[in-house]
Amino acid sequence: MAAIVFAMLPEEGHLLTSFKLARELISHGHEVCYIASERQNEYIHAQGFKSYCLTGMPLTSVREKGVNKVNELIYGHRNEIVACLKDLRPELLIVDAFTPMMALIAYRVDVPMIFMNTSLDTDMTRMVLEDLAESFGQSKTVVETILKIPEMVTCPREYDFQHTIQDNRTRFYIEASIDLDRKEPAFRWEKIEQNKPLIYCALGSQSHHYVESKKVFQAIIDALALKQEYQMILSVGMRYDIDEFYSVPPNVLIVNWSPQLEILKRASIMITHGGIGTVKECIFLGVPMIVFPMMRNQPMTGARVVYHGLGVRGDINSISAESVLSLIEKIEKEPAIKARVEKMGRKFQEIEKSQKGLIIIQKFLNALFATRSRLMSESSF
Repeated sequence: MAAIVFAMLPEEGHLLTSFKLARELISHGHEVCYIASERQNEYIHAQGFKSYCLTGMPLTSVREKGVNKVNELIYGHRNEIVACLKDLRPELLIVDAFTPMMALIAYRVDVPMIFMNTSLDTDMTRMVLEDLAESFGQSKTVVETILKIPEMVTCPREYDFQHTIQDNRTRFYIEASIDLDRKEPAFRWEKIEQNKPLIYCALGSQSHHYVESKKVFQAIIDALALKQEYQMILSVGMRYDIDEFYSVPPNVLIVNWSPQLEILKRASIMITHGGIGTVKECIFLGVPMIVFPMMRNQPMTGARVVYHGLGVRGDINSISAESVLSLIEKIEKEPAIKARVEKMGRKFQEIEKSQKGLIIIQKFLNALFATRSRLMSESSF
């Protein structure tokens, strides 16, 4: 069995997507560890995984500084990362496709790698490398070598656009990689009426970084005040005070954090910013979506929701209680949306059971072990 190390972007959504594969690897006898900043460390341990904490690398939030800045910080701490890799001695390093500078460091010390892409943005690795490689004295040859590393995309191909342009990289579309065993906060369900349809609203773990998020939350609250036949759980994140919102009707429950999977199993509609992780979970559990994209790859994720007829898209620039009501009513009046989400959800569940990611890793390891055995045999003569 192999020692396998994950090096993921320091964002909860990226880590969360890796946990299912990590659990499967452990269940097949592999030893799994995460390379983590101090901020990630507690969250990884809470989910039951080991980690190697890089105490000298206080990684900044991607939404605060951007992907390039995170990669600059990684490369700036390359000596500590090299020491970490020498201590862990991984037989395989699974690297987030958004942190190719980690792959560049590992390449310099001959660590076998495979990329894990937690989004459908398959050009991110190339973009970051081309932006940063020259400033760090890396040649085009090295960049092209890194881009030859195989990549797993944690989303079924069925959710992408039909005619997506593909490059020549080795890429595998695997399962949605939804960790149904993840630990989530407890929830007081006695506050929710069982006989009313439920709307769930959340804008992700970094909602406080979106300048529009408070306005969006308030417009949704105001809409539900006019839609008393529904009830809503509104998860606003840890940075907002629940008392910041006004005129909250009795059919709206505001919380800072919530067990998303548990709630989606009961929800009729989800209102989301279009984070790919949340969208995949809605599809998996058959929940139609109202998407208010805000930044980065969220507009493209929302476009795919509309393209496949899995929900409707709103505009944060013109959001109002009336526009939110209109979007809810569109889903109510078009039962085909629910049918399409459920159909794609069944496909997601089928692919999830196939354990594509695990199979690819096992084949990759077998090829590595065979090559190593052959080289050792040849060196004995």
